[in-house]
Amino acid sequence: MVFCPKCGKKKIVDVLCEECMRKEIPLLECFKEIEIILCSESDSIKKGGKWTHYNDVWKAVEAEIIRHLRFSENAVIDEITIKNFPVERKPGLQRDHDVNITVKGKAHPDMESFYKEDVMIPVKIRCTISPKYAKKGTEYFEGTLQLRNPSDEAINFIVKEIDKKKKDGVFLNKIADVKGGVDFSITSNEYTQQLAHEVHKRFGGEVKTSAKLFSKDKNTQKDLYRVNALIRLPSFKKDDILWVNNKLIKVLKFKGDDVFGKNLLTGKNTSTNYQRTDFSVLEQFETTISKIKPQIEILDPETFDSVDIANQHSDPDPTKPVTVVQFSGKWYMV
Repeated sequence: MVFCPKCGKKKIVDVLCEECMRKEIPLLECFKEIEIILCSESDSIKKGGKWTHYNDVWKAVEAEIIRHLRFSENAVIDEITIKNFPVERKPGLQRDHDVNITVKGKAHPDMESFYKEDVMIPVKIRCTISPKYAKKGTEYFEGTLQLRNPSDEAINFIVKEIDKKKKDGVFLNKIADVKGGVDFSITSNEYTQQLAHEVHKRFGGEVKTSAKLFSKDKNTQKDLYRVNALIRLPSFKKDDILWVNNKLIKVLKFKGDDVFGKNLLTGKNTSTNYQRTDFSVLEQFETTISKIKPQIEILDPETFDSVDIANQHSDPDPTKPVTVVQFSGKWYMV
């Protein structure tokens, strides 16, 4: 019969009984000095000399702490719980924390049950700004997106699209109202060109880009260029009525140089290129329906006479106001 050399109990695991093993062999044997470097402007942590972005920075902090823990040789770890502690993220801030950690496990695989140990370990949190985010909120820019004949929809689209790129280190550092439009100062010349084409694809218009040498990279000595991307939006917008290429189109969307919408002459969806031809934007009027049968009639917005509409394929609600346009002496319901 083998006895525990510490307490004399008969039932032992390895060389000690379970009770003595808990006392003599801690689950957490030691830990490396823990210093975690956070970016104050993003959910990024510096590891091994490189910055890594995380969707959940607290989970990343937990993982970094656990990575530094060292457990006893035969320990079986079931669960590690780290009690939340305040993590302030201000540039230059450094804080020392005593962090409470609960380890659930057993010191040897042959032990019957898991148990918990609570330990306090020191963790140093240091905050700085990663190189990717150092340009945020400064005067620095590599590209200017010049939006002319702007719309609120286009401006909001540009701001939101740039905001999506902040995790990649691209920032909108300045918005300036200028004659005829708005200028956006962006920290990436490559993304400025990409965004200009996205705006053109979505809102149409004309795009012109140019580049100008402004500096050299201190490390690589490569020439650095600033890009100007000029976007001149069309003189019409979504829901306008165009006469173009023998079509009377209610504009629904743009795609580059093409406009997509409903042809009021036929009632069918259509598209056409508006850049290589003349077009006109028709004035819209609000009026009421005066008759449904045998044909739809409206009150002429100018004479107030009851007149036919040319596009009888419409199916309006007679109790609500309608919008109409006049072309070649005829009225069309929008």
